[in-house]
Amino acid sequence: MSDKCSKNKDIVYNISQISDELSDEMLEFFRNLVQIESYTGNEGEIAKVIYNKMLELDYDKVWQDKYGNVIGQIGNGSTAIYFDSHMDTVGVNDSSEWILDPFGAEIKDGDVYGRGSADMKSGLVSSMYAGAIMKKLGCVKDKKIYIAATVMEEDLDGVATMELLKSLDTTPKYAIMCEPTCLNIGIGHKGRALTKITVNGKAAHGSRPDLGVNPTYALAEVLQRVQSWGEKLMAKGSENSTVAVTTIESTTDSFNSIPRSAALYIDHRLSVNDNEASLASTMDKLIEDIDAEWEICDFPAKTWTGEQLMLHSMHPAWEIPKEHELSVSALKACKKMGRQKSEAIKLGFSTNAVTTAGRCKIPTIVIGPGDVQYAHMTNEHCPVKDITDACKIYTYMCHLIP
Repeated sequence: MSDKCSKNKDIVYNISQISDELSDEMLEFFRNLVQIESYTGNEGEIAKVIYNKMLELDYDKVWQDKYGNVIGQIGNGSTAIYFDSHMDTVGVNDSSEWILDPFGAEIKDGDVYGRGSADMKSGLVSSMYAGAIMKKLGCVKDKKIYIAATVMEEDLDGVATMELLKSLDTTPKYAIMCEPTCLNIGIGHKGRALTKITVNGKAAHGSRPDLGVNPTYALAEVLQRVQSWGEKLMAKGSENSTVAVTTIESTTDSFNSIPRSAALYIDHRLSVNDNEASLASTMDKLIEDIDAEWEICDFPAKTWTGEQLMLHSMHPAWEIPKEHELSVSALKACKKMGRQKSEAIKLGFSTNAVTTAGRCKIPTIVIGPGDVQYAHMTNEHCPVKDITDACKIYTYMCHLIP
């Protein structure tokens, strides 16, 4: 194994040189992944391709867990660093509106177009090749690098990552989410929860409302309470939590029957000061003196391998200081690799960091190629240059991390 990482004065040059030499190969592999349809729960084909590519890149160890996550390992040192990229994507229901085939991975004006190009097959490819370059340069003598391709993030964010982390023989000291940030360093984002309030009623014929109890009227009171609560939260500023009613429904026998029950769903975006206990206290107040109950929503799902997973929709917020050694190492790596405008930022979207940072308290950052504004969108795309730059940054960052 080479020892080209032993001298700091050479490391930037060596990483850049090898990354540039591999740039065409990286681009070809990236386009290959974009061409594979890998909707949530149907990641089997892409998982096989990723597994074989890690073997081809001479990873020290490659395996797939029972949920279908693919994990590659470089090195066997005492300090473990974990890279996480999900291989599933949202669907395409508007292909006729795309300027290019959403699974064509065609290049236009320096960008690769296609579903998953920004969110987040680009970050996955960059991290996979970064692992290979670390090994080639001998950068991991005292470290163990895990490169993970996880399943079902779009529907069950954080759940598959939690199962994967349980199976590792070393708990990561640091975690890097490779989600699209325009190669800025995400040092935190809000958590989220989905709750349901169900108001009880008594069914009756619509012509005899006096014989029933209409739950929609009590639900109107709950709606006003949620609205008032949300307005108070918004007044406290953008760093605070928010709430929004997203769905209202009723259970009724017909259009001319008083409903048996009525319900609403609340989307909560949580601050670092929120937890399940504080959420419970607030929810209890929302239904005080009303015949109703509330719950945090659970969503079951089956992975492509046939295993069951369950999302308990309560994700804690997280953040780390700008001065944290992980943040500092990432920013220094960005600057050294030519991304002078990169900065530490708070993110407005959720990632698998709800598990690494939120639940497991592993210091985590989010940094990846592409712009999240194009994620899930018509004409999703990612700059080709971002992919090579991200690979360089990931490699040098792992060299710098103590």
